[in-house]
Amino acid sequence: MAVSEKQVGVRFEGVKKVYTTEQGEYTAVDDFTLKLCKGEVTGLLGRNGAGKTTIIKMLTGMIAPTCGEIYLDGEEGSKPDIGVCPQENVLIDTLTPREHMIFYSKLKRPLSEEEMLKDVNSMLASLELGKQEHEPVSRLSGGTKRRLCVALAFLGSPKLVILDEPGAGVDPAARRRIWHLIDQHRQNRTVLLSTHHLDEADMLSDTVVVMHKGKILCTGSPLSLKTTYGQGYWLNIAFSNTESDQYNQYAERQRLEQLRKLVEGVVSNASVDSLGSEVRVNLPFQGKHGVANDIARVIKNLEENKTSLGFSRISLDCDTLERVFLNLCGKAENESSVIGGSLASVNSGGSTHVNISDDTENIITEMMVKPSPWRQARALLKKRMWHFSRDWRAPLATLLLPTVFVAIAMGFSLIRPPSSDEPPLDLSPKLYDTHVTYFYSIDNSSDLFLQRVSSQLYDKFGGDYAGAWQIQPNDTGTCECLEGQQVCHGVSKSVEGLFQTLPGRPTLDWIVSTFHEYIEKRYGGWSLSHWKEDPLFVVWFNNKGHHSLPAYLNSLNGAILRASGVPGRITTFNHPLKLSSDQLNRTSVLQHVADVGIALVLLIAFSLVAAQGARELVRERLSEEKRILYLAGVHPATYWTTAFVWDFLVFLWSIALAVIVFEIFGLPAYVARANLQGTCLLLMLFAWASIPFTHFMEKTFDDATLSNMVLFCLNTFIGVICLATILVIDIVGKSQTAKDTRQLLHNLMLFFPQYALGDGLVQMSTNDITAELLERFNMDTYKSPLGWSLIGQHYVYLFSVGVAFYLVNIITECRLFSLGKRNSTVNDKINDEDEDVSMERMRVEKSTDRDIIKTVRLRKEYRSVYGRNVAVKNLSFGVQTGTCFGLLGINGAGKSTTFKMLTTEITPTSGKIILKGHQVGSKPLCNGEIGYCSQSDSLDGFLTPHQSLTIHGEICGTALGTLA
Repeated sequence: MAVSEKQVGVRFEGVKKVYTTEQGEYTAVDDFTLKLCKGEVTGLLGRNGAGKTTIIKMLTGMIAPTCGEIYLDGEEGSKPDIGVCPQENVLIDTLTPREHMIFYSKLKRPLSEEEMLKDVNSMLASLELGKQEHEPVSRLSGGTKRRLCVALAFLGSPKLVILDEPGAGVDPAARRRIWHLIDQHRQNRTVLLSTHHLDEADMLSDTVVVMHKGKILCTGSPLSLKTTYGQGYWLNIAFSNTESDQYNQYAERQRLEQLRKLVEGVVSNASVDSLGSEVRVNLPFQGKHGVANDIARVIKNLEENKTSLGFSRISLDCDTLERVFLNLCGKAENESSVIGGSLASVNSGGSTHVNISDDTENIITEMMVKPSPWRQARALLKKRMWHFSRDWRAPLATLLLPTVFVAIAMGFSLIRPPSSDEPPLDLSPKLYDTHVTYFYSIDNSSDLFLQRVSSQLYDKFGGDYAGAWQIQPNDTGTCECLEGQQVCHGVSKSVEGLFQTLPGRPTLDWIVSTFHEYIEKRYGGWSLSHWKEDPLFVVWFNNKGHHSLPAYLNSLNGAILRASGVPGRITTFNHPLKLSSDQLNRTSVLQHVADVGIALVLLIAFSLVAAQGARELVRERLSEEKRILYLAGVHPATYWTTAFVWDFLVFLWSIALAVIVFEIFGLPAYVARANLQGTCLLLMLFAWASIPFTHFMEKTFDDATLSNMVLFCLNTFIGVICLATILVIDIVGKSQTAKDTRQLLHNLMLFFPQYALGDGLVQMSTNDITAELLERFNMDTYKSPLGWSLIGQHYVYLFSVGVAFYLVNIITECRLFSLGKRNSTVNDKINDEDEDVSMERMRVEKSTDRDIIKTVRLRKEYRSVYGRNVAVKNLSFGVQTGTCFGLLGINGAGKSTTFKMLTTEITPTSGKIILKGHQVGSKPLCNGEIGYCSQSDSLDGFLTPHQSLTIHGEICGTALGTLA
């Protein structure tokens, strides 16, 4: 059926995608026009960079095409009903396959509970998981996880299913189960399959689309492509050598000529190539005139002439889709280069031995020098510098954001609650109110001096009030009830402010008897009398008026001064200062809280810098780049020292930017006297302590981005909890027990670099404020932050913690103290061992120098809460110099575990690994004797190929002159 007669599920019309890069515009997809039919699987083939992933991203809506249209179900912009299986497994480790099915089924379609369970059970039945459908995904094999991802793509009956490398990273058996699953659920769906496995495309695809550099090279069914672009059948003929004709070139030519005539007599456009004792014949599908060649007749003629030709066996292979694909891409890459001819000359069987001459070995030896740790460290620093310059997230997190937070902290310092520096108070009886009653009593009005003093008091206070009057000696100042009315003698009701004179009146009795009458109106007075021959002056004051005593005393002193004939007056001012903890009021509490808050903002700023180093270290560990560096000859001490040096340099750059901010704001707590030097020293020692802490903690993470965020939050959380604890004790704790508890907690918390930094900043701020306050009284209480008395203890703790974490990290990486000594022998009984396996085991157990590396009864056990799992059991093999040893097996067979033990990433439970005659111990292998290509992508994505090769060349010891 032609494409035009089929129902189209997806249609691309002139789709183009252009990316803008630093080098200019890059066209990923160019004029892509294609129809995907319902009920068919369309295979999308192409080399890396051909545009397959871009097509999938545009189809799923992740990116928009630059131009062109994409129609789903024949309509532009129709509601998408798409199931996707991405290249990487997108599964939740803690959920079971059944729970995954239920979760995604509810997300995809609003079905009833009964319909949803029916759909889920049907899909689980096709998966044939058995009891594994109730197991957490983390315990499933790689092939089972991949099948689950494919099933999730088909779940919910989507109209379009996109499968991106469904068979990637799984063994052949698991791939075939995935193929069966796809074939089961392809009906009535449009399926787009992207793959690098050409046999997968050949088996599953109804239509194959070959892309190259964003363009479509050709489309068609696998058979039509092989017929149109393939080279037909390949006939392999093996001849038996005899003593008479082994070196007889004439007989060989005669035999080849006879074979050529026999084949070309039937297939005129056949080609014959001699490969030693074998001959390879290419039989095209069609002849020169487009007529199908009679391949069966060629085989029949060869069988009839077997004796005369003298061949021992014959085999026939059809051209594969892989060869067609390589041929098409090769021609597209270079029209003058036809790779089909070169493919015909490849020997498909046997082993290939490469002999390296002595001259070549000498040249290689001259190119290699013994790498020094300094040269390796320089190469690692260069690598980190290149990475830092290209990864925009690194400068953002280590330079820009910390600087912004420092500026915010300085802004908080500007708006912090000001100290309650109240204005001076003029201490006078008129301080309290304009309606206050004053009084004075005089017991001897004939004394001239007392008369002058009383006159001065009256002149100063009595003149302000119209109701100034004298109370008679017999006046009680009380009220009585007369004829039904209240009568108060000597009390004026019309005037609130009075200056009262009490001549000859017992002052104390009058004050007591009139107390309730003058509440909040009378704050003091004076008594003038004699004691023997000398005048006696008494100042009465109400302690409800906090300043009444000095105010009334000062007024009396002024009156005495003027009565003595001395011109002038005495003015007393009160300027209160809070210098002790007993005088701590609400304002000073807010100031203390503000100091802690500013310190926390600065801690947040530099916690960002401290945590950033973990991201790259976790990435290198997970991608096995660190393992490759170790195997290339980098010692763990060199690796971690270099990482520390680089992170410390980045920290210094961040501190330099912070210093600029400090200078711009010019706050004395951070720049006055030695405060700037003390702040810089404290920050540098915080870097010294926090960077090794980050390096030690990175081993606990399995995600690079998560490690950065968690460590940042951990640093901040530790600082907040510790500083808040001390702050609460400082505010509410007044007893000696509280002070002792604070000191104990302070000494313990100093082991945390986060607290040491925050508390050190608070101490310096408090020291500067106190010194500035007491400087007004010519008291120099400033303590230099560079000395011991202020934060010297903080410096010692930070330095010691940094050294401790650095040493612990190096000891852990070098495995200097193993948790347990592994057994070198195993006692497992070997049953049903294959004869070849038994012979190999006995060979490697004998002493032999021919094997460059060998394993003897290697065993690895993993223990978990689910029990014990034996990943490798009694593995014995040897690899001789100059040979290639293949290790095959399905997923879970133990291949990856074996490689991890060979590269010393993990330690065997028992058994031995012998490299060049020396047993490999439990410590990391860092002698540069092993080159390793891991399963994952162990490259730094921000380095160019030339830079990557340069770095590894310097690490391995390649002569500098050969690296250009």
